[in-house]
Amino acid sequence: MTHQIMAKWRKALQQPLRVGLILIIFLTFFQTVLADAGDLDPTFGVNSSGIRVTDIGGLARDNAFGIALQTDGKMVVVGSTDNDFALVRYTSAGNPDATFSGDGIVTTSIGPLADVAYAVALQTDGKIVVAGSSDNGTFDIFALARYTTSGTLDATFGTGGVVTTTIAGARASASALVIQPDGKIVVTGDANGVFTVVRYTSTGALDATFDTDGIATTTFGNTDQATALTLQPDGKIVVVGMSDMGTDDDFSVARFNPDGSLDFDFNGTGKTTVGFTAGDNDFGTAVALQPDGKIVLGGYSDAVGTRNNFALARLNEDGTLDTGFGTNGKTITDFNGLDDQAQGLVIQPSGHIVLGGFADNLDTFNDYAIARYTAAGAIDTTFGTNGKVTTDLGTTLGGASDASDDQAFGFALQTDNKLILAGLTDQPVGLGDFNFGVARYLSVNNPPTVSNVSKNGNEDSVVTFTSADFTAHFSDPDGDLLNKIKITSLPDNGTLLLNGVPVVVDEEIPTASLSNLGFAPAFNWSGATSFGWNGFDGLVYATTGAFVNLTLTAVNDAPVNTVPAAFSVNEDTDQTGLVFAIADPDAGSAANFQFTLTSDHGLLTLPTTAGLTLLVGDNGTSLMTYQGTLTDLNTALTGVTYRGVQNYAGADTVTLLANDNGNTGSGGVLTDTDTVSVTVNQVNDAPALNAIGAQAVDELVQLTFDANANDIEGDTLTFSLDAGFPSGASIDSSTGLFTWTPTEEQGPGTYPITVRVTDNGAPVLDDFETIVVTVNEINLAPTLEPVPDQAVNELTPLAFTAQAADADLPANTLTFSVEAGAPDGASINPSTGAFTWTPSEAQGPGVYPITLRITDDGLPTLSATQTFTITVNEVNAIPTVSDFTKSGPLDTPIPFALSDFTTHFSDGDGEALMKIQITALPINGSLELNGTPVTVGQEIPAAEIDLLVFIPAPAWSGSTSFTWTGSDGNVYAPVNATVTLIVENPVYQTYLPLITR
Repeated sequence: MTHQIMAKWRKALQQPLRVGLILIIFLTFFQTVLADAGDLDPTFGVNSSGIRVTDIGGLARDNAFGIALQTDGKMVVVGSTDNDFALVRYTSAGNPDATFSGDGIVTTSIGPLADVAYAVALQTDGKIVVAGSSDNGTFDIFALARYTTSGTLDATFGTGGVVTTTIAGARASASALVIQPDGKIVVTGDANGVFTVVRYTSTGALDATFDTDGIATTTFGNTDQATALTLQPDGKIVVVGMSDMGTDDDFSVARFNPDGSLDFDFNGTGKTTVGFTAGDNDFGTAVALQPDGKIVLGGYSDAVGTRNNFALARLNEDGTLDTGFGTNGKTITDFNGLDDQAQGLVIQPSGHIVLGGFADNLDTFNDYAIARYTAAGAIDTTFGTNGKVTTDLGTTLGGASDASDDQAFGFALQTDNKLILAGLTDQPVGLGDFNFGVARYLSVNNPPTVSNVSKNGNEDSVVTFTSADFTAHFSDPDGDLLNKIKITSLPDNGTLLLNGVPVVVDEEIPTASLSNLGFAPAFNWSGATSFGWNGFDGLVYATTGAFVNLTLTAVNDAPVNTVPAAFSVNEDTDQTGLVFAIADPDAGSAANFQFTLTSDHGLLTLPTTAGLTLLVGDNGTSLMTYQGTLTDLNTALTGVTYRGVQNYAGADTVTLLANDNGNTGSGGVLTDTDTVSVTVNQVNDAPALNAIGAQAVDELVQLTFDANANDIEGDTLTFSLDAGFPSGASIDSSTGLFTWTPTEEQGPGTYPITVRVTDNGAPVLDDFETIVVTVNEINLAPTLEPVPDQAVNELTPLAFTAQAADADLPANTLTFSVEAGAPDGASINPSTGAFTWTPSEAQGPGVYPITLRITDDGLPTLSATQTFTITVNEVNAIPTVSDFTKSGPLDTPIPFALSDFTTHFSDGDGEALMKIQITALPINGSLELNGTPVTVGQEIPAAEIDLLVFIPAPAWSGSTSFTWTGSDGNVYAPVNATVTLIVENPVYQTYLPLITR
């Protein structure tokens, strides 16, 4: 169900008929007390009816929505007439007040269309502030007016006494207001379906200290309507209304800080909603604060059946439901099984909660309605009929035939406990008109009665009270609770205290504070006394008071010891003249009193034990118990001597326990125990160092021993070495552990060392012993530095110098040597450590482990070795080539064979000729390989050399050459060789004929 308050009211204002009228209400709150009778007040209204009907505008519709009570008993009712603000002030008798605008009626037109006043509040100066809505022609806006006590608009407020506020450019209507102690005006209402709170200054301006612009808003659901508010003592503002949560409507509550921000101490968010049952529609219309800070919400709900009923809920101060109220924090009340709406809420000083509004009667009209509840949320059956009252204004004024439609929206309680409902009525019936209707109800308060209270206690003990001591002796015929008591007379032989402060006659004490009331009797007094009291039900005290009768039983008083002040004494020294004493008002002269005197670390001696009986321990010890008269005990305790046990120093405690063995009165055996703090000052004794004796140690070997000492006082001991101790020697100052590792330089030798122990006493004392430490010489093996692994080419010399050291002082002579298994040719200089080796061709490639040794000439002879490896790398031999000659006949090619070159190629590694390279060409011919001329630099593999040929130029003969070099596959011979080519002419023989003569 969506509640559109202003729209429905506008529709209602336009309807002349009663049937189908739906009223959504805005109300104000007043802290007053409702009587429980519920009868109409015959001293009010017309013809002793308790009712006053006021027709303001003739046949114009007059609707009353709010009421405020003046301190002089007059009441101001506000609403609307003929679309204007309407105010009527009544005298306490219910007549229009002629001192208010001449006839008691004031109307004000705010805007051009409908203006409705929904709430009213009174300033401390008597001025009247009214809030509601005004239609500006587009939508409703907040409207306020302030009037003087005579009913004229207050020109110091707003513009001519009127203030209007447009909020968010949308429909808005004010439903409730309060006035702060500082005069600022706080108004709440609905602004386009949003909870809205506006604060104005006392002159009507928006208060910029409130949410920066004077307007604070918050939302809960789809549509929210704020209908009522109240102000907490701390200035926080509690606003209640209704929110459409989608599936149903719920009570909604928000609490704002004085600056307009939401108060997160309230339910963690500053907001909460209350639903009575799932899916029901609940509308919050009223709110009030209890003195304990709890928040009571009023309104209506259709949680029971399908019709609305009075609805009540209570929240704790932190916004959570008070589950101890009603049923899980909520209460529903039905009147006639039809629609009922609570529109106002007040809380009595007695704690009763009262809802006011209207209820459908069985004739389908509405009647004024009131329901009263106990402080626990149950219907108060002592009020009206089973806690409820309904009033038909028409039948009350004119008889059964004049049944009227009556709807109350304003609700207030007078200081005399009378209850007022204000609203609208169609009385007189038949005119088709609604008028202001005000009804006042008696709330006859019957005085309570009180009866005597009996309270017992013990001598010298405060008698404390609880509220139950008084509520059990308070009775109220109206069911009111005890609100407070008054002390009408004071007791003798003691003091009545409240929170530790003496109570005075006629002092009033709230019920909640009675647990802080107590009676402190005079010392050692017992007997009977009393004080007078009376009970208050919230309105009146009991006609006759009563008494609280106190009876205090005599109780054995505990003894009280007096002991010396704390003192100090030196070790093994007497402290004399100590005075102890015991007092006890009940002791009398009986010889059954006893004391026990003890010391934790000392001996106690009494100056006398005359007249006493020793029960435990003995005089002059650390424990003694004596019995006797109090006089004899005190004589023995005057002049006690204390002495600490031998050599004890530190804190001690002397304890005196007094035991009265019961004496007189109740209470049994009582004791008193007191202690004396004693400081026994230490007188220092020197510590004793245990014998250590001579020590011997090899050089470079650690010598350790523990120096031990004793101190009778248990002082902290510090060990040290006197100056002159050898370098490196040390002693742990706390444990006495001596350590020294003599160096090579310190052996051999003898060293005197003084070990000393010192205490921390006053004065500081010490003890010492000088010991002799003999350091023996020990030969140390020499050290040979590691030799890194080496690498060398065959036929290449390798040389390095081995490094060795000897830590002995004086230094030993060192000799280097090579261990067996070293390669041939490897050697080391025995004195210098110079190592040399040139690997032969046959020794490469290869890896040779070599061990070097260094040997000293100490006793015994010691040595050290280092093993390393030498890698001998294979190195390729450079080949060589040599010249050769080839010849041939004229015009004939000269061929080459592989052997021509291999026989002139030599390689130290025995490697074969792999290829040749032509480095210069011959002339007078062509050098060709397989028919192709050879070029300079051309390489010819050995396998192809047989294809090499020299082609001489035709008819040429003579000598020419070319150069070449050969390779073993890795490198060429660095020096070229020459091949000489000779082409020979043929030899011709001439044969001459033989001529014979």
